[in-house]
Amino acid sequence: MLFIMLLAFLLVYDPIFGKMMFERFVRKLIRNQTTRVSYYYETIAVLWGAVLLLFLAVWQYKVPLTELGLQKVPTFNLLDGNPLNAWISAIVLGLILLYGIVFVVNTLLFVWKPHYFEKIQKEIEEEGYTTYLLPTSTKEKCVWVFVSITAGVCEELLYRSFLMYYLPSLLDTQSVWISLILSSLIFGLAHTYQGVKGAMKATTLGMYFCLLYLVTDSIIPGMILHTLIDLAGVFMMKSRKEKS
Repeated sequence: MLFIMLLAFLLVYDPIFGKMMFERFVRKLIRNQTTRVSYYYETIAVLWGAVLLLFLAVWQYKVPLTELGLQKVPTFNLLDGNPLNAWISAIVLGLILLYGIVFVVNTLLFVWKPHYFEKIQKEIEEEGYTTYLLPTSTKEKCVWVFVSITAGVCEELLYRSFLMYYLPSLLDTQSVWISLILSSLIFGLAHTYQGVKGAMKATTLGMYFCLLYLVTDSIIPGMILHTLIDLAGVFMMKSRKEKS
């Protein structure tokens, strides 16, 4: 029952009520620029609430945590001698390394050459939802760090660990690819507040995170990478001075 409630939450709350909550936030933000912090706290509370429900279900049904990918050491599950799986593993791990390098370089550029981000900031400002969502004040950026950690941990547990565990039994299938596609589509639906383009990007990113989970057999690398991706939001917008 708890698993069904959690699935209903992912299918209904984020795509419908989450979108309504974001639109309400935008209306408030237009009148009051300090609204972001409250919205951030709401987002954090909702995601951790859903994860609490997940762990209640895990406790009730006595599901081993390893079934959710909660293990420290990656096992590189797809590196099993199959040429296709080996290529998938190499591509996924290569993308991780590439993103790590890009993240470090961008961080250094932001510190030493802030004008490097001016073009990126202009492009972001053309996408309304991003302009509304990303932090601009010092306080917002501090809270955004906790938003990023929350999203990295909670969304990976909900959309990768839970769905990749529950969907095969729900659909009576052993195909990880069906679960991968469906969980990625559900992840995309959760980002419909970003518009069609944003939802498509989220779906693609969801597929990548699912592959990362399958390759390593651990959800931890996805949590770390997801958090780093969201943390990049700290660098994306020009700082706004807070009123004293």
